[in-house]
Amino acid sequence: MSFEMKILLITRKFPYPINDGESIAIDTLIKPMVESGVIYDLFSLNTTKDYFHGSDRPEALSYYRNISTCDINIDVSRVGAIKNLFGQTSYFVSRYINANVRDSLSHVLREEKYDIIQFEGIHMLVYLPLIRKFSQAKVLLRAHNVEHSIWLRQSQLEHNYLKKWYLQLQANRFARFEREMTQRVDGIMPLSRTDHSYFESYNASVETVPVGFQPRATVSRSDQKKITLGFIGSMDWRPNQVGLKWFFENVWSRNIDQDISLVLAGKKFDMYPYQIPDDHRVEIMGEVGEVDLFWDKIDILIVPLFSGSGIRIKALEAMAYRKVVLSTSIGSEGIDLRSDIEGYVMDDPQLWVETINSMSSVDCTKIGANALEYIAEKHDPTVISQKLKTYYRSFI
Repeated sequence: MSFEMKILLITRKFPYPINDGESIAIDTLIKPMVESGVIYDLFSLNTTKDYFHGSDRPEALSYYRNISTCDINIDVSRVGAIKNLFGQTSYFVSRYINANVRDSLSHVLREEKYDIIQFEGIHMLVYLPLIRKFSQAKVLLRAHNVEHSIWLRQSQLEHNYLKKWYLQLQANRFARFEREMTQRVDGIMPLSRTDHSYFESYNASVETVPVGFQPRATVSRSDQKKITLGFIGSMDWRPNQVGLKWFFENVWSRNIDQDISLVLAGKKFDMYPYQIPDDHRVEIMGEVGEVDLFWDKIDILIVPLFSGSGIRIKALEAMAYRKVVLSTSIGSEGIDLRSDIEGYVMDDPQLWVETINSMSSVDCTKIGANALEYIAEKHDPTVISQKLKTYYRSFI
């Protein structure tokens, strides 16, 4: 019997194209739920940062019954950052407050009654009072990260005193907002057990709902004599910038074998503020329309992160493609990787060098197979859908 329920999904950016961690996390959850009979409408901001120019609904999002969007400029500005000092709300949140968004969301809530309203991420909970005013629906937060910890960690890495002070101020304000909102929603769905531990301190109804992945088809590289590393991530996100800089300065420059190459993929590489080595072994793919083109080129995904929170969707995706994940401890948070079995977790750059230089195609094939078993066991979309249905039912 189908499980019919009407849910309004609220996102801080339009979840298309489906090629970044946030949009992948949304797609892999909603699609199987719709197939099982749940009805979803989408209300999404269309931000200047990730603007969707299409006039028609993308075929890839056809599983939503209705889609509503509202244009908004959330670009960071020096003037906006300074003005924010005289307020109380974190600048990371206040940029999402907009009168047109209030009007658009109010219209959606007047037109339709929902059983559940689900926020994808904490930022849009600035509209929680509006939701409570116009809807009797239960409100759930799907927490992709513990957001304030991203900026707190980033402030600890910052060497400029003024920037460090500003980031700490904003992180503390964000932490206050995050604590308040997590206590006011009806339930929370973190993506990992790591984040579950944080949220259960503030809300009695917390259920970990992992990101689901099916095994992905990829070109076999078992006959390749040369190992290729890969990095994929948006270069307008500061943790990616800092992490890639660390990799180049502390790993790539330390006697990496000359027959090992590196492929860089992701959007906005023109915003990378540091020098990419002038090295024939380094290929910059940039933003890729067909992500399979990236995965078919590489053997090992590097995840050199030193700030951030939540779970690395791209690392899970790599494992679904039978790729080896080589990560720092922060980069692998939320993924219970057994080092040397399903991947590698290490923070010492010399260990990175030694591991990369020692890897063969046979090693990659073996560990990739183990990684796929991990995905099948802990990220089965069917199992996750059943778990989410049970959680939804507990609220109505």
